[in-house]
Amino acid sequence: MIQYWPDLSMPSVQLTNCVPANSTNRTTFVIPCCTMAALGGGSGTNSGGGSIDPMSMSMSRIGLSEESDSGPDLLVVQPDGSTFPIKLLPQGIDTNGMVLIDAPPESETVPSFTANAFGAEGETPAGISDGGCDCPSYGFFRVWHIPDFLADVTDYVFDGPTFIPVDYKDYDDRVGTMTLLIDGVATTNAEFTEYDYGGQTNFGVGFYCDRLTNGSYTVQMLTTLRASDILDDSATTLVLSNLTRTITISNEVTFPNWVDLISSNTYPFLAESTTTNVDWEIDIYDVYNNFVNSQTGHSDDGSIEWDWDLMDYWGNSRADSDADPDFYPYITITPSGSMTPHTPRPARSMPPVAAKFPSVGGWIISYTDHFYTDGVTNWEWADGYYTNALNLMCGGPATWSIPFTKFPLKYGLTYTNGERETSWINLRSVMFQPSYRNFYFFGHGSGTVIGGDFNITKTNFVIGGTSFPRSKSFLQSQWVHDNITFNKYAGARPYRFVFLDGCSTATGDWPQAFGIPKSAEPLSYYQGTPNRPSAFVGWNVTMGGSPEWGTVANFWGYRQDWMADWAINYYSDGLKDQLDEANYDSSWINISFLHDHMRIYGYDEIGFRDYNRAGDWP
Repeated sequence: MIQYWPDLSMPSVQLTNCVPANSTNRTTFVIPCCTMAALGGGSGTNSGGGSIDPMSMSMSRIGLSEESDSGPDLLVVQPDGSTFPIKLLPQGIDTNGMVLIDAPPESETVPSFTANAFGAEGETPAGISDGGCDCPSYGFFRVWHIPDFLADVTDYVFDGPTFIPVDYKDYDDRVGTMTLLIDGVATTNAEFTEYDYGGQTNFGVGFYCDRLTNGSYTVQMLTTLRASDILDDSATTLVLSNLTRTITISNEVTFPNWVDLISSNTYPFLAESTTTNVDWEIDIYDVYNNFVNSQTGHSDDGSIEWDWDLMDYWGNSRADSDADPDFYPYITITPSGSMTPHTPRPARSMPPVAAKFPSVGGWIISYTDHFYTDGVTNWEWADGYYTNALNLMCGGPATWSIPFTKFPLKYGLTYTNGERETSWINLRSVMFQPSYRNFYFFGHGSGTVIGGDFNITKTNFVIGGTSFPRSKSFLQSQWVHDNITFNKYAGARPYRFVFLDGCSTATGDWPQAFGIPKSAEPLSYYQGTPNRPSAFVGWNVTMGGSPEWGTVANFWGYRQDWMADWAINYYSDGLKDQLDEANYDSSWINISFLHDHMRIYGYDEIGFRDYNRAGDWP
């Protein structure tokens, strides 16, 4: 996808999209200067994602009429350097990929296509003169590789969960979201993931096609990329789409109606066999690969159902997720109804059983450790308020003997890249544990990313955060969605409470990533479902930088007062009221300013210990 800027003060113009490479080492795309002048006055866009047919770039697109042989005096440069007039080409021929130059006066020498990139004064790139027209002398261009499937999936027959490698070039650390469209509609049965093979890490799509019914589909991938390493909502994002392909899904057993959460100590196994009149057997193993239980049955129409009561083969309850965080079922089917003996099909994996809510949901209180001291020298005093408030916030869960972990993240240039990245790897590992279901984070953020490597500073003040190219020192909403909340490989484990205390964290998809609706909902919203009442707190703007945001002392006084009020006054007010009460106690900011910029989604009346134990909700 190619973008053009007449000058850097103007928005970008998308020139074309989905243009395939037309050379082994170099792809050439030519736009005459008059076209540049016209584009300079047009409206711009920051996103790709269209489906322009590259073969539609005919001569009429570059200024030649298909009804006339007249047009600009252009020459076609051949690979050997020789040229011929473009008018000699047949009308309507595709000129994309040709090197074109202005035909010079007879007294001038034809410039080579290897000329200085910006030519002489008054000339456009490659030495093309302006021909006397009022055109820009040069422009700014950026070429984006559109992430695409590395393998040719056209007409491929998919069977079972599949990893599809994607050519992201060097964008994998900038992927904000990856959405797979099936017949033009986003599917939840795909994830952006990595796969290690032969000592090499491959990035791509984990496609759980056995959760769809068999048949023919179109498939397309939408990729949202951050266009810079700055971690806030001022950074430009691009949405790029590859071309659609037609695929076939053909599984002997499918799970289109699979249930991802356990309800009332019962788990329903639901499957569909393409072979009717079958005998079936489901075998369950625990996380330690020990046999748990099995069930057999027969189906005349291919529908397979079994409601497991979470009891093992010996009559013991396996409902305690502290001891049994995950279960892995397998199914074997055997065609029946014939006098001839039938061989059972090989056992195949079923989707995992979701992790049941723990006996009590633990807390993670995480923060970037050198937030106030990285790159500046006049904020050391603020670090004292910072660390003291975080220590006091840990007293909330400690008051009720709720497990918690205080998790500082290595941040700033005093650490190596490896040290910073390792701390984020460790945080992801802790968040994955099903015993944790409450999460507080303080640091730089945006609608889809939190974290970063170091501060952006100006006149000894912190004004933002950024990451080094190729860094992994951050957390993305899609990673949380795919690997924790809606994990198709190890089971779903949505969070009960999340407070992302960073800039613009309520503007994107963070609530949904943790399994929390992006709207305020009453308790009745959750009743009759296995989805436990939950809440998300975030901000809809960049925080700080003006007097409206108060002082650092009151900023952190608010947070420790909120935690104390919410935890200790458990039997009185819920979350929203306690967030307001803490503002009164700490004298932090104007209450209307708080309401304008703080967002509370989900069940905003939830109490500190409400629905935080296994038996608190069906």
